[in-house]
Amino acid sequence: MSRSEQDVSAAVSAHADGAVVRFHVQPGARRTGLCGMHGERIRAAVAEPPEKGRATDAVLRLLADSLKRPVSAITLLRGQSSRQKDLLVSGVTASEVGTQLHRLLDCR
Repeated sequence: MSRSEQDVSAAVSAHADGAVVRFHVQPGARRTGLCGMHGERIRAAVAEPPEKGRATDAVLRLLADSLKRPVSAITLLRGQSSRQKDLLVSGVTASEVGTQLHRLLDCR
């Protein structure tokens, strides 16, 4: 397992309903996208401001688009008003999510 695979696997864990992905969110960014790692979390930049849940909604859409899953399959577990967010991806395993995110982050 490469260093970047280990980093991504630290941000993804198993859950009874799927996989939990931990994010560090940068709201109000110039562009929306996955930007690498921030400690043991995946760094996500979103263009939306951190007001009225807009940045949180943007992270949900970003993860859904990145994993080619419906937004309805993504649930916020923790971090409604924080930069640190834990999202549940239903119906997939942690290894599947980790592999997909590793490919996306490895291309950057």
